Amino acid sequence: MNKLFQQMNKIEAEITAGIKDGIKDAAAVDSDAAAAADSRRSSTAAATSSAAPADATAAPGESQEATTIERLRAQVRRLETRLQEKTELVAEKDAQIAAVLAEGEGLSRRQAEQESTIRKLRGTLREAQEAAEEHAAALTEARSETSELRRQLLEGAAAGAAAAAAAGAEGAAVPASGFAAAEAAEAREAALAEARAE
Repeated sequence: MNKLFQQMNKIEAEITAGIKDGIKDAAAVDSDAAAAADSRRSSTAAATSSAAPADATAAPGESQEATTIERLRAQVRRLETRLQEKTELVAEKDAQIAAVLAEGEGLSRRQAEQESTIRKLRGTLREAQEAAEEHAAALTEARSETSELRRQLLEGAAAGAAAAAAAGAEGAAVPASGFAAAEAAEAREAALAEARAE
């Protein structure tokens, strides 16, 4: 973008310099024309006083003036051509600037959309992390409750097995497993209850 502005400034400086050169040349031509007019007047005055024909002295001044005019016209054409080229270049650069600005607006919109999506995703991630922490806490609590229930079951089974052994079970071995021990204790108690009933 800076290069573009530098080029535009350079073109503007060239156009300004060309116009100044044209003005200087025009001033020089004006002074040459004024000098030629003065010399023609003095030659005409001298010619009328010397009775020489006016056409002989006027021709060199007129040809010099015509050459100067042609030179000025050529310089004007060159300046107009340069001005046209510079105008086309400025129009091209304006089109490039407009394209860059349009691209910048598009990129800005896309960046805003992406930032909005990132914000939404971060919010979703935060919610998911909070839910995961809550589930982890619930899982830890459920595991501790399960451990406590197992411990109580094992204590109850051991107490039942000890009660069955104290009640005089017929030499059966106490199973090591908590559930099996509880079932065995219940079966023994039921067998003892039946034996007492007979």
